[in-house]
Amino acid sequence: MSDTLLAAICHLLQRISAQLDDLTCTSKGGAYGEAMEIAAKAPRRNRPEPRPRQSYSPGFEQFWAAWKASPRKVSKKTCFDVWKRRGFEKAAEAIAAHAAACWTLQSWIDGYDPAPLTYLRQERFSDPVTHREKR
Repeated sequence: MSDTLLAAICHLLQRISAQLDDLTCTSKGGAYGEAMEIAAKAPRRNRPEPRPRQSYSPGFEQFWAAWKASPRKVSKKTCFDVWKRRGFEKAAEAIAAHAAACWTLQSWIDGYDPAPLTYLRQERFSDPVTHREKR
């Protein structure tokens, strides 16, 4: 390499070294330290307040409790939205009683129970609960 090229590389390395010295990680020196001081003075962003838990009506809670645990017992919030939109609170006791009675049907016991959302959307509580004889 030529002497001129070596001198240019040495000069660049010295400049880079000087800039790195300015970016020290101390709390009181260099650009990093200045940035940390500015950040410390800036107002902190608070985490957003957690959303309050969904509160359900007493009638819906009664219906949900009457529905036995099954893999299809999901979508509580969506069920409650349907419950509110269709005004089922007025007939909450009857709906919960019908749901509890359906759990005595052999088809439901065997695992052919609908999802609660399907039950509400199709208003299956208006269907009679009939026990069929085994063949």
